[in-house]
Amino acid sequence: MFLTLTVSAEVWAQYTKASSIAVGDVVVLVYESGTTKMELNGISTTSTKYGIGASYSTTPAGKYELTVEAGSTSGTFSFKAPNNQYLYWGSGNSLATNATKNANTSWTVTFSSGNAVIKNNKDNSRQIKWNTSSPRFA
Repeated sequence: MFLTLTVSAEVWAQYTKASSIAVGDVVVLVYESGTTKMELNGISTTSTKYGIGASYSTTPAGKYELTVEAGSTSGTFSFKAPNNQYLYWGSGNSLATNATKNANTSWTVTFSSGNAVIKNNKDNSRQIKWNTSSPRFA
């Protein structure tokens, strides 16, 4: 999982450390492995919410830009979606949006082997990542 930053209208730069992330940054969530390149492109309308992926060949299209805000506790971030709500984990293998900033809409971001590890502040066993067996972000 990569967290990429908007540098200009159509140029993206990949974060490599959490200390580079700043409130006000505009980011997209990206998964790349081999020839698979997916970016978060929205949230499903199904009863069990999850992140919809869109493939790209070279550069993410950035159709679901997230604005970085301070999370509900120190050291966390909240990601404001285009609907002006925050990425949210509620239960199970899900990803949704919610208008209220709280522990479920706050995330810690670390990096391991160049990949972003985005864990939920309420339950840090929950991460935002690409699910290869059931293609989606959750």
